[in-house]
Amino acid sequence: MTPSSIALLFVAMTVIWISFALVLIMSERVKQSFYADDDEPDDFDPKNPRYRPPTQPLEVFHALDGKRLGYRQYRCANKDAPLLIFIHGSTNYSGLYEPLAKLIVNSGAAHVILPDLRGHGPDFARRGIASYVGQLEDDIAGLIRTARSPNQSVILGGHSLGGGFAIRFAAGKHRNMIERVFLIAPYLNTRAPTNRPYAGGFIRVLYRRIVGLAMLGVPKLFGLSELPVVQFNFSKIYHQFARSWLSTDRYNFAMTMSFGPRQRWRQDIRNLPPFLLVIGDQDQAFYADQYEPVMSQLTDQGRYVVLPDVNHVDASLDQRTVQAFQDFLQRTNQPNVAKPKRQLV
Repeated sequence: MTPSSIALLFVAMTVIWISFALVLIMSERVKQSFYADDDEPDDFDPKNPRYRPPTQPLEVFHALDGKRLGYRQYRCANKDAPLLIFIHGSTNYSGLYEPLAKLIVNSGAAHVILPDLRGHGPDFARRGIASYVGQLEDDIAGLIRTARSPNQSVILGGHSLGGGFAIRFAAGKHRNMIERVFLIAPYLNTRAPTNRPYAGGFIRVLYRRIVGLAMLGVPKLFGLSELPVVQFNFSKIYHQFARSWLSTDRYNFAMTMSFGPRQRWRQDIRNLPPFLLVIGDQDQAFYADQYEPVMSQLTDQGRYVVLPDVNHVDASLDQRTVQAFQDFLQRTNQPNVAKPKRQLV
């Protein structure tokens, strides 16, 4: 073949590749999707203390890109207590976990910080949007630098997808900023044995759009990088409630890939430091009885607690969760001395 024919073939193949990717991207669109009236999730109750307005005001720190991000801070009487940074679940914001923060602070177990992840809470302009994969980890690393006291032990916790993020962070480049992990009903992976299909119907994944964007390297051209690739199904009553309560109903590619363990999720679990995992046996999104069999094959660092007659949301409100957290801290308590750096396996 002549050089010109090779060049033409290359151009043609490039056009076909881009065209096919664009077809995949545009062939799926976000739907105005709700649960049916007679199939509303039974864990939503506006009278639940979790859904009351938070009493603690937002404070602000500056992320690496200069963006102002919010967090709520709860201090306990024990000034030498460790610092727990607890990450909210998908669609949520920091205020929904204030009851848990107050229970922990009142127990004297830890100081607590509840951040609003980028694209959540009052971040109305770029709701559900991250700029690159890994940006959430960089944000939380910046928060730790801002909030921790010298030599203070740091625990990273999270509920649901927030728990998955805690696993990701603990196995990533900032892993040596934390010593322990506190997980409540954590997301591991869509293919993990712990996962109910589509989180019990809560999630709709736009797979063709994800593949198309990946083929193009998630370009920022024409705003393609900000297109939603995941959306969340709300009941009508929750959707109306959530509009005024800063909830988020869709994520772009970078947010989706940043908010949870990596695709090699087993490797992330192998690299966890000591951790506590609490889940209710009535969890609607995950199979509670699968966590210990799956994770204990990968690491011996975990302690597992299954709460009877508790669902996905209420596991983050139960006094027994706080008691398990206190017991975990006592079992893993270490003096405030320099810790050896953890190496990835």
